[in-house]
Amino acid sequence: MDNLQSSSIKFFVLADSHAKFIPATYTTSSFSLITKSIPGLKWFDRYDDKLSVRAMLSLPEIKCTLSEASAILFFVGTNSVRVFPAREIIPQIQQVVLFIQQTYPHLSQHGKISISLSFPCSKTTARFPTEQSLLSNINIYNEQLQSLSAVMNFNILNFHITNNHLAQDNMHIHFRFRDLIINSIINYFDQVNQTISATIITPTSTSATDPTSSLSLPSDQTIINKKSKSRAVLDRKNKKRFEQLKLKRQQHTIKRKIHHQWTAALIKEYLDSIHVKYSRIPPVYNKILRIMFNNQHDQDIAAEQIGIDIFNENHYQEFVNKNR
Repeated sequence: MDNLQSSSIKFFVLADSHAKFIPATYTTSSFSLITKSIPGLKWFDRYDDKLSVRAMLSLPEIKCTLSEASAILFFVGTNSVRVFPAREIIPQIQQVVLFIQQTYPHLSQHGKISISLSFPCSKTTARFPTEQSLLSNINIYNEQLQSLSAVMNFNILNFHITNNHLAQDNMHIHFRFRDLIINSIINYFDQVNQTISATIITPTSTSATDPTSSLSLPSDQTIINKKSKSRAVLDRKNKKRFEQLKLKRQQHTIKRKIHHQWTAALIKEYLDSIHVKYSRIPPVYNKILRIMFNNQHDQDIAAEQIGIDIFNENHYQEFVNKNR
C-alpha cells in the first residue's frame, strides 16, 4: 500500500541544459522525479516557441505532466539573463506563475511551485558584453525573483553554485560538481514530500446509529471531552511531525540507487577506500542507499567522489575483483 502511495507522488522539473545529465525519470522510495531538460530554454523566446517556457506549458505532454505533478520546479534562468534585462524577465515569470496557479489549482498552494536562482555566469553576450554587466544583471534578477516569490507565494531554490563550480565555458556546471545539483533537487523534493505527507489527515469512521436513539446522543460534556482529547492528540502528532521535519532538514544526505549485491560491509569498505567522511549509513530501503553527513562541507566533498551510478552491479564486480 505504501509503495502504491509513494509511486503516485510525482514531482516535475522543467529545466534548461543545466539538468541535461539528470535522468528523465528518477524514482526514490518516496516519489518519482520527472525531468524535462531543454538546452537553450528561456522564460520567453520571441523567435522559437520550443525554447519558451510559456509556450511549452501549452504542449499536451507538459499539460499531462502538470496535471499529475504534486509540485513543479522551474530550473530556468541563465539563458534569459544573458540576453534580457532582469526588469523584462520578471514580468514573464509572473505570467508563467499566474498561468500555473489558475490552470492547475492543485499547484496554487504555497510550496507547490518553485523557481531556482540563476547561477553565476561569465559567458558574455552582445547585450551584456562585460562580465561585470552580466553579473550585475544576474544579481538584479535573483533579487527581484525573491521579491516576486513573496508576493506570488512560490518557493526559491538556491543551489549555492559559485564560479568555482563552473566548467571552462563559464556557464555550465563542471562535471565534477553535477552531483550537487541532483542531490539538492532530491533533498529539496524530499522536504516538500514530507510537508505534503504531514498535511494529509485520515478521516475517522462514523457509526450508522439511529439518530432518534438516546444512545446516539452524547452529552455536551462528552462532546467537549472528545474534542479536547482529539485536539491534544492532533497537537502531539503535529509536534512530532515538526520535530521530524526539523531533524530531516538538519541532516545532510546523499542518495544513490544500489544493486542488491552491495552489503553494508562492502559499502563502508568502498567509502573508506575513497576517504569519504560520513556519519551514518541507514539500512538500504527500496534499493536506495542513504549516506548521511555531519555537515554540508563533508557532503559536498563526498558528492564529487560518489558517482550517481557508483553502486550498480558493474561497479560492484569491479570493486570485488579489485579487492580479492
